[in-house]
Amino acid sequence: MWYPPFALAFGLIVYTRGTDDYKFSSMLKVIFGEKDRKVYWIVDLAALIAIVGGVAAAIGFTGQVYASLMSNVFGLESSVYTYGLFVVVGLIFLGDVWLGLRKGIRNASRITIVLMILSFGLVLVVGPTLFILEIGLDAAGIWLSNMLRLSLYTAPTAAAANWPQGWTSFWWAWWAAWGLFVGSFVARVSKGRTIRETFVFLVVIPGFLLWVLHSIIGGWVLAPGYIGPVTEALSNGIPAAVAQAVAITPFGWLLGIMLVLVIAGFVLTSLDSAVYILSAITLGNDTPNARNRAWWGALLSFLGIMTLELPVFDAMQAFPTVLALPFTAFILLIAYASYITAREYYAENFGPMDGDPYVGLSDDEPSPSREDTTGEVDRPVAEEGTGGDD
Repeated sequence: MWYPPFALAFGLIVYTRGTDDYKFSSMLKVIFGEKDRKVYWIVDLAALIAIVGGVAAAIGFTGQVYASLMSNVFGLESSVYTYGLFVVVGLIFLGDVWLGLRKGIRNASRITIVLMILSFGLVLVVGPTLFILEIGLDAAGIWLSNMLRLSLYTAPTAAAANWPQGWTSFWWAWWAAWGLFVGSFVARVSKGRTIRETFVFLVVIPGFLLWVLHSIIGGWVLAPGYIGPVTEALSNGIPAAVAQAVAITPFGWLLGIMLVLVIAGFVLTSLDSAVYILSAITLGNDTPNARNRAWWGALLSFLGIMTLELPVFDAMQAFPTVLALPFTAFILLIAYASYITAREYYAENFGPMDGDPYVGLSDDEPSPSREDTTGEVDRPVAEEGTGGDD
């Protein structure tokens, strides 16, 4: 749910409403006007740091999983192979940078999605198929029945309550960091789509796919014959547990190769989209040049390689949590700014709505004048034709 607020805010405010600066702070100007420009600068800086922290931690974790796969599945112990993967991915990334948004990032994303579908399809077929299907349905029922309670679960009186703190809080901050750049990137590539379409493609469809994905992975490692060895390997960390599950699965060598390719695709597409937005924000332009994107890619890759040397996953979990958790309050402000912008758009194109449109906090004009605004009420995450395309 982190992606839609940022995607809608960016699309409505930056593209449809119009702004002079392609920055995160531009969304706050709807509420506060041009005051406190130092505060806006701090917001943009905090956003950049949060994005860098979240992406670097993701790259480092996937690198550790890759290292465990190479060691436990293929018997290749040397860390040279892990760093070699980053070198290869880095070279492919540079090629993607020069190819641009349409030819580079889009094609890399499509290939990665196909590889993921094939990988988890293989797990479903050769793994504990019946158990996966049963536990997926059972878990979905428990989740739907206890959704509100689980959403607020903190276990304050438990003797060893590390699950909510280590996972619920961690993922909250993780998606806060990723929501910043993924949401803004989605707005960049979704010109012409309606709010309803954006919600479906960012919430409904991904939610269903995540249920399928978690059902397959959860049923795979919890099935009889798998849970014992995987639990034992978990004492050496999550990457080791993943590698152990692959090693004891039929056709594990084939699954291992496919997962290595998926990891490479994940790192590549994460770098692609993250550096695109980081470059756009720093330059204030939604069509950043290749040189700036290459520099950001080098920085993120360097930080990702640094996290490979962190001794335990717990240390890596702190990376995005510390950097992104304070940014969660920002979502409330941009949600309100999106509401203001949507009402202004409706009033300009279809007449005023009943009641006060919003409670303004700025002495400035509520929205800039536009000579050329058209569309229907359900339109505009971002108007088609605004902004440049690669």
